[in-house]
Amino acid sequence: MARLCAARAWRISALLGIFAFLLYINTIPNDYSVDDTKSAGQNEQVKKGLAGIPEILTTLWDFSEDPNTGEIGYFEYRPISKITFAIEYELFGANPHISHGINSILYGLIVALLLIVLRRTASPSEQTAVLILATLIFAAHPIHTEVVANLKNREVLLGFLLGLISWWVMIPATQGGKVNLGRMALAFFLFSLGVASKMDAGIFAIVIPGSLWFFNKATIKTAVLLGFGYVVCFLLVKLMPSIWLPEWHRVYYYWENPAFKDPSWQVRATIVFNSFLYNLRLLVFPHPLSFYYGFNTVPFGKVFSSYFIAGISLFVLLVVLTFYGILRRRMWSFGLAVFFVGIAPFLNVVLPVTGIIADRYLFVSSLGFCIATSALGVNVYQGVSNRIIKLGFWVIMVGTIGLMVTKVLTRNQDWENRLTLYRKDACSYPNSAKVNVMLGYRLSSLAKESTDNEIRSKLLNEALVHFQKAKTILPTMESVNGDIGYAHMELGNYVQAIRAYNEELALEYNDVNVHNNLGVLYLRLGLLEPSVDHFEMASRIDSMNLNIRVDMLSAYIFGDMKSNVEKEISFIEQNDSALNVPFVEVADYFLRTRKDTCKAIGYYIKASDRGFDEPGYESWLLKLTSLKACTFTSTR
Repeated sequence: MARLCAARAWRISALLGIFAFLLYINTIPNDYSVDDTKSAGQNEQVKKGLAGIPEILTTLWDFSEDPNTGEIGYFEYRPISKITFAIEYELFGANPHISHGINSILYGLIVALLLIVLRRTASPSEQTAVLILATLIFAAHPIHTEVVANLKNREVLLGFLLGLISWWVMIPATQGGKVNLGRMALAFFLFSLGVASKMDAGIFAIVIPGSLWFFNKATIKTAVLLGFGYVVCFLLVKLMPSIWLPEWHRVYYYWENPAFKDPSWQVRATIVFNSFLYNLRLLVFPHPLSFYYGFNTVPFGKVFSSYFIAGISLFVLLVVLTFYGILRRRMWSFGLAVFFVGIAPFLNVVLPVTGIIADRYLFVSSLGFCIATSALGVNVYQGVSNRIIKLGFWVIMVGTIGLMVTKVLTRNQDWENRLTLYRKDACSYPNSAKVNVMLGYRLSSLAKESTDNEIRSKLLNEALVHFQKAKTILPTMESVNGDIGYAHMELGNYVQAIRAYNEELALEYNDVNVHNNLGVLYLRLGLLEPSVDHFEMASRIDSMNLNIRVDMLSAYIFGDMKSNVEKEISFIEQNDSALNVPFVEVADYFLRTRKDTCKAIGYYIKASDRGFDEPGYESWLLKLTSLKACTFTSTR
C-alpha cells in the first residue's frame, strides 16, 4: 500500500470516525442505566447545572456507605465527566438521549483521531495497512460497548480522548532533536485533564513516551524524561485533591473480588493469571458480555487447574514474544506492549480489582490487541503469494468485522435500561452473584412502584428467584438474605420473611433495617415481645431514625405500654418537623384505650394539619369537640 499522505489519512480517519459513531447510534433511544445516578443527569450535583460545577470541582466523585457498619467509603477525584453532564443539564435538562448521542460522538472522535495519531507515530509506508486495519477493528470491537453505552463511563471516553490528544501534541514536540516546551506543556496539561476524568488515563504516561522511543521519534533519554514528566502530572492529579478533600477509599466486599478478604497467595495468584486468560478470551471472542463479572465468574484458588496452567503459560509466552519483538522493532510487539501496559493495572497484581475483570478495563489494552493482531495478519497476507489464501484472508477479515458489528448493535439494545440489561446478563452469566442480586433488586424496586397487585406479585416472585440464586452461589453474600426477607414480607409470606431476616442477622447482627423489619413482621403477627425487642435494638443502633421510632410507637400502642407511648410521642414531637407521624393512630389510642378524649382531639387536629382528610372527618371532629368541651384549633 502506498504511503498514507496527510490529506488521505484525514479522509480515511473521518470515515472511520463516522463508522464508529453509526455503530452506536442505536444507543440514543436508551434510558439511564448502571451507576448513571453517580455521574449523569440523575446526579444531584449535575442537576444544579453550571451552578454545580464549583461543587463538582471541590468534591470527590462519589461516596458509599456500608449498610451494615455505616463505614463511609470515598471514591477518587473525577470531576471532568461530571462537568460535561452539568453543562448538558443546563442546556437540555435530564435527557439520557442527548447524553447517549454525545457518548457516541466522543467515540467517533476517538476512532478518527486514533488513525491520525498512529500514522504520525509509525510513519513508514509499510505500516499503512496495519494502522487502518487496527483502527477499524478497534472501532468495531464489542468489548467497547460498556464504555460507550453506559453513560457513567463517559469518564473512560474522555480520559482516552484526552490521552490521545496529548499523544498527538507530544509527537512534534520532540522531533528534529529539538524540544518544544510549549507543546510539551500543553501535552502534559491535556494528559492531566484525562487523568482527572479517570485515573485509567495514567496508562498513557507509559504508552506515549514508549511509542516515541519505539518508532525513533525520541531518544531513550528523552523518552525517560517525558515519562517522568507524565508520572509527575499523574501524581499531582491523584494526590493534590487530598489537600482539601477526604482521603478516598472504598468499602470492599468478598463478592467483588475474593482477594479483598482472602490474602492467601493461592487466591491472589490464581486470580491474576485466570483473569489474564479470561480478559484475553474476551478480546479474542467477546461473547457473552456482562456489565459485571465478579465472584464465581473467574475460577480461583486451584493452582493446579488446567485454567490456571493455561493462563500462566500464555502470560509467560506473550511476555517473551513482546520483548523479542521490541528488540527487533516489530510492529506486532508494539501492539503487545500496549496490551500489557493497558491491562497491567487490572490484573490484580498490586491491588485486587473491583469485579475481578470488566469490559471497561480493557479499553486501552484492546488498542494494543488490535495493533498486534492486525500487524500479524498483514504480515501473513504479505508473505504469501497464493491468491486463494489471500482471498481467504479477506473473507475472514470481512466476516470478523461483520460479526463484531452485529454483536455491537445487539449489545447496545441490551443497555436499553437497567431491567433489560440485568435480565440479559443474568441469562448470560447465571453464576454471577452480583448480576442476580442487581436483577432481583431492580425487580423489587419496580414492584414497589407498581399499583397493580398482580404485576407487583409477579415482579416480587421473579426477584425472589434471583435472590435465591445469588444466595446459592455465595451464601455469605452481604444483604442477600435481607433482600429475600423483604420480598417475602411484601408478598405477605411473613414466616419465610422472618426466617430470611434471622439468617441475615446471623451474618450481621447490627443491621438496623433487618431489626426494624423484623419488628414490623412480629407486630403484624401479633407477637408483641419479639416485635418490641427488635424495634428497641434498631433504635439503639440508630437512635435518631424517626421512621424506626414511629414503627416502635405502633408496637407500644398495640401493647398499651403507657409510659413507653408517652416517651416515644414526646421524642418524636421534639425531633420531628416533616415526618408523616401516624397522629391518627396516636389519637385513636388515646380515645379508645386511654379514654382521654381531649388529648385524642389534639392529635386528630395534628393529623388534620398534616393533610389527613377523610370524608366527614372535620364534621365528626367538631361534634366530638363540642360534646367534650375541648377547644378545636387548626392551622388549615
